[in-house]
Amino acid sequence: MKKLALFLPLLVIACSAEVKPVEYYENNMEETKAVLKKCEVTQGSQNDQNCLNAKNASRNKYIAEQFKLPSWAKTYEE
Repeated sequence: MKKLALFLPLLVIACSAEVKPVEYYENNMEETKAVLKKCEVTQGSQNDQNCLNAKNASRNKYIAEQFKLPSWAKTYEE
């Protein structure tokens, strides 16, 4: 029984999904949409780091699109 108690945490750690940063999801919007869809139906996804990162990336992308300068506006770099 002790062996099983030691093995189960290792199995959970090995099977957990790789946590991807917000920047990854900002650059891969198709995967962001897929993760967000999965997070909607998964219980306890509020604490899943990939769900949180995908949600933040989606929010960042939306805000960036809302504040885009029109094509006729000039941008100056210093």
